[in-house]
Amino acid sequence: FDEIINKYPDSELVPSAWGRKGDNQFVLGAEAPERYQESIASYRVVANTPDADLDLIMQAEYKIGRRLEKLGREDEAFQQYYVRVILRYFEDRKKGTWHNESSKFWFRRAALDAVAIAESKEGLQRPEDELPEELFDDDAELLPGPLPLMGLGGVFWRGFLNNLFWNLNSFD
Repeated sequence: FDEIINKYPDSELVPSAWGRKGDNQFVLGAEAPERYQESIASYRVVANTPDADLDLIMQAEYKIGRRLEKLGREDEAFQQYYVRVILRYFEDRKKGTWHNESSKFWFRRAALDAVAIAESKEGLQRPEDELPEELFDDDAELLPGPLPLMGLGGVFWRGFLNNLFWNLNSFD
């Protein structure tokens, strides 16, 4: 992969090479945990490549979250899934960008993994709980449906547990 990256830096294959390099670094992380951090760095190159395919970017963003989970950084993983994959998906839709099936797959994986993290946290305010009015953001009208906030790691996040799954099958 380094050969493609170094010898052909203008090739359309470079973002894919960085992604596969990140995959290999992850596999090597079982024996050398610093490789997990290296894999995150490789995926960030993909995610920050302006001309990379959107599905490749979504895959890289999702995999960054998975690697953060592997490193025990669940709050960061949750934020990665939510901000960099889930919200991006909805923001792209608002702008008229339609994701292909591969991008939708990574969106679904991020949503399920974010929910798993949220459910595992003690003290999480669930959407069915009564929440004080002052916890709602001023920009609540930007996203459709009831979106109460939830606490996770000292930060309040939009509570997508109550409306995310109805969105999982309404992509078309």
